[in-house]
Amino acid sequence: MESLKAEDSDTAALEPERDAVAGEMQMLAEMTKNAIEENASRAIDQTEYNERYDSLVARYEQKKEQFDGTEEQITSIQVKGKVIEDIIDKLRSIETAPSDFDVELWCGIVESMTIYTDRKVVTFKGGLEITL
Repeated sequence: MESLKAEDSDTAALEPERDAVAGEMQMLAEMTKNAIEENASRAIDQTEYNERYDSLVARYEQKKEQFDGTEEQITSIQVKGKVIEDIIDKLRSIETAPSDFDVELWCGIVESMTIYTDRKVVTFKGGLEITL
């Protein structure tokens, strides 16, 4: 279970990607600000300015979507890791292996169990599924 938690809650690969996109967003915001300031302080062709401005805004919005998607993935992984950690803590709190069905233990770690004609699927809290 510990290795499962480590694998399922590791955001190290996503964080540099998110940070790089945030840096690109900051750069695009600065470029947009500079374009606006240039337009306000000098007489420039408005068609060129509008094309440049629209291009910068579109690029920023694309990066924002990418950033939001990556941030959502990171949050999802962290939440899943917390749920797995809670399951591990619940299992560790048991001093001896239960000899009878333990409702509290079952409800503490299992989200659902689906029984099909050819298999059973146990879905644990946090989304981990095991097919039996």
